[in-house]
Amino acid sequence: MGGLVGRKGLLEQADLVTPEPGIANEQAWIDVIQKMDLVCAELLHHQVALEKKNAELEQAQQFITAVLSAMTDVLMVCDTRSVVLEVDVEREKPGRASDRFLSYGSYPQSGEPLFVAGIREQDESAGLNSDGIQEDLSHAWMQGSSGLQSLWEGVTRPVPPNKRSSAYAWCKAPRLDGNLMEVGALTRLLEMAILVPVMEEWVDQLQPGASFCTQAAIPDKGRGYGMIEAARGSLGQWLKVRDGRIENYQIIAPTTWNFSPRDQQGVPGPLEQALVGAPVEPGETEPVAVQHIVRSFDPCMVCTVH
Repeated sequence: MGGLVGRKGLLEQADLVTPEPGIANEQAWIDVIQKMDLVCAELLHHQVALEKKNAELEQAQQFITAVLSAMTDVLMVCDTRSVVLEVDVEREKPGRASDRFLSYGSYPQSGEPLFVAGIREQDESAGLNSDGIQEDLSHAWMQGSSGLQSLWEGVTRPVPPNKRSSAYAWCKAPRLDGNLMEVGALTRLLEMAILVPVMEEWVDQLQPGASFCTQAAIPDKGRGYGMIEAARGSLGQWLKVRDGRIENYQIIAPTTWNFSPRDQQGVPGPLEQALVGAPVEPGETEPVAVQHIVRSFDPCMVCTVH
C-alpha cells in the first residue's frame, strides 16, 4: 500500500506497521478491511436514516410552530406536564359538554411520563382512579344488566334493536366513578408542540440493532389492563387469561367515551350535551354547526362499534 488518506493528509508507507510477508497475512488484512467496509457501510446506512428522520421532525416542528403562531383564539393552555392552565370559558358558545376531561397519560420515561394521567374538572386537576372505570348498558343494544358493570366482568354481545326498548346506540356508556368524561383531540396540537422537540432527542438516543421489544410468557391464569393516549384520546384494554387462553377481552375506545349514550340515570354523553343549543339556520337540512361540533370530537364509530 503506497499510503492512506487520513485527517492530516497522506501517511507515508514508512509510518505504517507492515505485517510479515506471506499469503496468509495478506489474506488476513484483506478480511479485516472487508469487514471494516461492511461495518462502515451499515453505520452509514443507519446515519442516513436517522438524519432523514431528524429532517422530517424539524419540518413537523416548523409546521406546528407556524400554525400556533397563526392562531388568534386560545382554546386551552397547558404546561409541559400537559396540565391545563387556562381554558376559554365562553359558555354561551355551542359545542361545550360537561367540562370533565380524562387522560391516561402517555410516553413513559424515567420517573413520570411525558404526559401525566389524570382528570380535569371544575378547574381542578386530580389523579386517575382506574378502578373507577365501568360501563353502563341501559341505552345500548348490548346484553347485560342496566347498571354499571366492571370491565373485568363485562361482555360485548349485541342484541336486536327490538329487544331493548330503551336502547338507541351500539355504543356502551363508560363512566369514571359514575361520571361521564370527555377525551380526545382538544389539546392534540398543543401536545405536538411539546412532543416534536422531545422526539428529536429520542431519535438521537436510538441504538441500531438494540432490542426494542420485551418478550414475556403467557401466564396460566391472570388479568391485566393497558391504558394509553391514542390518536383520538384515551384507549383502554382489559384482558383476562384462564388456562393459558384469553377468557375475556374488553376495550373502551376514545369515541366510546365521547359518543356515550345516556346512562341509567338518564345523563347524556359528551356529544349529546355538546349538541344542545347548536344553531340551525333557516332552511338548513344538514346544519353546519352540528357537523362542526360532531367533527370536533374526531369520531371513529367503526372502532367504537366493532
